[in-house]
Amino acid sequence: MAGVARPSFLDTRWNPWGNGEWLAWEPVDSAGHGMKTVVRRPSALLDELLAVRVPVVMVEQIVHADLLGNVLFAEGLPPAIIDWAAYWRPAAWASAVAVVDAMVWHGFDFGLARRWAGVPDWGQLLVRAAIFRLATWGAAGWSAEPQEAYGPVTRDVVEFVRGGG
Repeated sequence: MAGVARPSFLDTRWNPWGNGEWLAWEPVDSAGHGMKTVVRRPSALLDELLAVRVPVVMVEQIVHADLLGNVLFAEGLPPAIIDWAAYWRPAAWASAVAVVDAMVWHGFDFGLARRWAGVPDWGQLLVRAAIFRLATWGAAGWSAEPQEAYGPVTRDVVEFVRGGG
């Protein structure tokens, strides 16, 4: 997908997932003010992640940011990707989102994230993947983010970025 031009609809859409992606990547102050208004309810987990977020410069392209639950497998056929959640971000960020989802919802430990440690700025990609998912909860109006699921992952990601993981 590296050669595909940036779709113009990415500049005008707003939905809870776009809100999370914007908070994860774009410069905003603690109140959520930036080029776009960000919906953000109080969250200690988001505060921890935003505290370790630093600027990164990486090549961006169209990516699918919800792969874990959107690939279908059938015997004898190639995998089919459905429900294309398109974003214009570094390719490895899509992998970070899949890794965070696997840890939060499918019981994988942080060893899965460490497998990717050689990817440039991997810690920052994990930070942004976790922010993306957590910030979506408030924007969607869902109940408070599940602390039990996200808490350990957030702590592991923050520790990893600070050099302790």
